[in-house]
Amino acid sequence: MQELTALVGVYCVIYLNIFVCGIVCADGDIRLQGGNSVSGRVEICNRNVWGTVCDDFWGVLDAQIACVQLGFNSQGE
Repeated sequence: MQELTALVGVYCVIYLNIFVCGIVCADGDIRLQGGNSVSGRVEICNRNVWGTVCDDFWGVLDAQIACVQLGFNSQGE
């Protein structure tokens, strides 16, 4: 695997002749993907990689905390 860095905040690798780039994140960062500015799939950064949060044990308190971290009030508004 060959690592390349072209832009600040972008991480690129060549693995098995495939060139892949992604945005570098900090552990604990949270974002919405696949929706719009107020809805979507919740992703969290772990070890500089974005991953989808599993909702198997996701409750109202988890949603309220995510909303606040994303800049909304605890009701998602």
